[in-house]
Amino acid sequence: LLLILHLRAKDFSENRVRLRALDSTDPLTGLTITPVLRLRVRDALRRARRSGHRCAVMLVDLANHAEISAEEGREAGDRALVVAASRLSSVVREVDTVCRIEDTRFALLLEGPQPDEARRQLAQLIVARGLEPVPPLPPHLNLRFRVVSAWVPDGTMALSEDGSADEQRLLLRLNLAMDRLLENGRKVVHHLAADPAEGGDRVGPASDAP
Repeated sequence: LLLILHLRAKDFSENRVRLRALDSTDPLTGLTITPVLRLRVRDALRRARRSGHRCAVMLVDLANHAEISAEEGREAGDRALVVAASRLSSVVREVDTVCRIEDTRFALLLEGPQPDEARRQLAQLIVARGLEPVPPLPPHLNLRFRVVSAWVPDGTMALSEDGSADEQRLLLRLNLAMDRLLENGRKVVHHLAADPAEGGDRVGPASDAP
């Protein structure tokens, strides 16, 4: 009887763990959901300010998702998102976070200390990984990633008016920058930096499609 009760308790515990995992992951891609990402970004910003080390936050948009879905169907569009999630997860470390924050848009938190050059190289790597073939899609339907990144905390980019860490402000600025990038037909990478003297954003060099 004790053995049966133990096994039932174990099954119940495992089921609760699975349910908690489902509550914290995106059902299509298995990635972390947005509320969890926001908490981790907020904590990373606070740690970075205390330690003096910067971390990096990136947005990645699957810019041709609508084209893939239109040519190959909705199932192929979902498949493209799953492949995108897998490729983004493969280029970061286990301590980093990858999250799908919108239908075709992903966020990456790269825990610090993170050198500025590392995020620039990673942005180019992400673009290159997207251009690899995606079976069973036709060769011309690869994943056209667009990348916006920020090296934070820096200036007022991730700070609220009272000087505290503000992950919502940071993510909003990154999303606005991504919207502008998608309006530009050629540029694929956009690096943001805050100008402490002016308290605003200045845009780093953007890269054309390889």
